[in-house]
Amino acid sequence: MIKTWREKIFLSVFWISFLIIGIAKIAQWPILEYALTPLPPLILIALYYHLKGIDQTIYFAFFFCFIGDVMILGSDINYFISGLTAYWGASILFSFSLYRELETSMSEALKKSKMSLPFFIYGIYFIFLMYFIEPYMGDVFIPTFIYALSLSFACAFSFVVYFNNKTKESPIFV
Repeated sequence: MIKTWREKIFLSVFWISFLIIGIAKIAQWPILEYALTPLPPLILIALYYHLKGIDQTIYFAFFFCFIGDVMILGSDINYFISGLTAYWGASILFSFSLYRELETSMSEALKKSKMSLPFFIYGIYFIFLMYFIEPYMGDVFIPTFIYALSLSFACAFSFVVYFNNKTKESPIFV
């Protein structure tokens, strides 16, 4: 959990960078947007290193997020799909890391009634999201569908790990 002033600074810079990126998008300042977009994953890498130490899987996942952020800046559809693929790889790595944190087997964890609730909630969310964005996606619907499915699974799985282990670190993945 966030306790020290350094950790608070990391989180403050993280949220401030997102705020500035949002302002740059709204104000249409592309140079500022392009310069700051890769910053959030780098801040998360530094924060995670400060909090947890050495878990190579998480660093690879954040690296994939960084690559996705850089690739998504391109205006071509190939850049978009490459960025989505990088995000998908990060989602898989986050899920793998969460699976290692689970103290029981996945089948035992899902036997408890409240453990399947996150999958149900994120499943409904996924279905409604895909239903509403499908008319606007065109050629990129299938890659977006695959990425959104894996991201929904990772989010639901982080809550399963949280409910099972009762740690405060698990929802950070959400």
